Amino acid sequence: MNNVSLLLLLCLTGAWGLIIGFGQNLISGNGDTMFNAAGVAPLAWVHWLFNRKKPKVVANNSLVDSSYKDSFDEVALGLAHVDLQGTFIRVNKSLCQFLGYHEDELLKLRFQELTLPEELEESLVFIRGALAGEIRHSFQKVKRYKHRNGHWVWAKLTTTLLRDSNDKPTYFLSSIQDISELKHAENLVKKSEQKLKIIVESISGEIAVWLSREKLGKTLYVNRGFDEIWGLEAQALYRSPDEYLSQVHEEDVGTLREMLSNPAVHNFELDYRLVDKTGRTRHVHHVGRSIKEDNEIVYFVSSVIDRTKLIQRQLLLDDSLYRLKEAYRELQEFSRRDGLTGALNATAFREHLSDAFMRYRRYTTPSTLVFIDIDRFKQVNDSMGHLVGDKALIALVSILNEKIRQTDAVGRYGGDEFMVLLTDSDAMQSAEFCRRIGTQYPVELDSGEQVDIGISIGIRTITDDVTDVDHWMAQADTDMYGQKG
Repeated sequence: MNNVSLLLLLCLTGAWGLIIGFGQNLISGNGDTMFNAAGVAPLAWVHWLFNRKKPKVVANNSLVDSSYKDSFDEVALGLAHVDLQGTFIRVNKSLCQFLGYHEDELLKLRFQELTLPEELEESLVFIRGALAGEIRHSFQKVKRYKHRNGHWVWAKLTTTLLRDSNDKPTYFLSSIQDISELKHAENLVKKSEQKLKIIVESISGEIAVWLSREKLGKTLYVNRGFDEIWGLEAQALYRSPDEYLSQVHEEDVGTLREMLSNPAVHNFELDYRLVDKTGRTRHVHHVGRSIKEDNEIVYFVSSVIDRTKLIQRQLLLDDSLYRLKEAYRELQEFSRRDGLTGALNATAFREHLSDAFMRYRRYTTPSTLVFIDIDRFKQVNDSMGHLVGDKALIALVSILNEKIRQTDAVGRYGGDEFMVLLTDSDAMQSAEFCRRIGTQYPVELDSGEQVDIGISIGIRTITDDVTDVDHWMAQADTDMYGQKG
């Protein structure tokens, strides 16, 4: 075999080592990982629960809290309320921009008109099951929507059927996330796989490949990619085969030297950092492969590719994912709160009651439920106006939050009725809590005057005869109306 043939054979062997060593890891592993981290597979879905019984009315209700409406409209995620027949009844700005429609145009459409026929049946199966009560969980799907201009756009859909207090279906709540760019990125990744194979096979300047007699022995061949990645001339390796170690980060060079000096390590893959003369850090993936003849190692091929851009992109994606998770957590917490007073809504408060009930059943830990009703609240609304009524509700919750402990909970049961759960509290401690609240509290009017609002309180500490949470609530409610006389 002449020298030229040997050189070609060894270079191709180095390329093969890169393909099976690094290529598989980057193309099949890192590419998928990067894309999944961007949210195509495990991205957390953002839910936005609009706590109103009649969404169409609420959309035009001048009394709706403006900050809540702004949040719905300005959140950077498509949000929609859809009636039981599939017609949009409320949409936010992000959804209109994503689909290219004006709000009034979108509200005349059904989601079926914007969905690919082959993707429609799965959605309809969910709708039928949800309306029949057979499906209680959210529906999630990556699908395409028809843009107003006629082309199809990719989105990540999460939809939930909301029900009223009588468990009657009211409307569907949907979050629609634009993932068109992520789909585009996925196509780019697939194309890059083919490009990478071509690059490796041609041993181009984007991959550093060198061939030596031993791991740190005489250098036989260096490609132009070494110049690009290390910023050193290839001649540096011909003169001193270990010259490339001079730019390996001081925290990583020890591990690399150990692999190179260990005769038992014939093949390795290692990620490490390079620091060039300007102080810039690069992240590289190094694949080392031994070539044997008659069971003797005769050559060692090193192939290195620069992964700096991928690492930086992954860090950005991780940061974006963290921010999305935080936003989702905040939205989830907001969905558990009453929009006016900030108290827990009935569903969220009931979870606290269930926990307290189970703790009593298991450990006989005492807890007390306090049921509070504002006296003559309708008269307050009728004589002073609904704005004063709202202030009275907000003021009461503010007072209750000041008096409770961190382990306690305040919830709005409905209208002018509120509940307080005092955990690990017996009847005597609960009575002291109610004494501190009193039987009336002040509400300041816009004129600066104050009016005193009366309240009625029912107290019921959990006992063995309480059969379930509803029974417990009914007892406290009865005690409260008994006080009203």
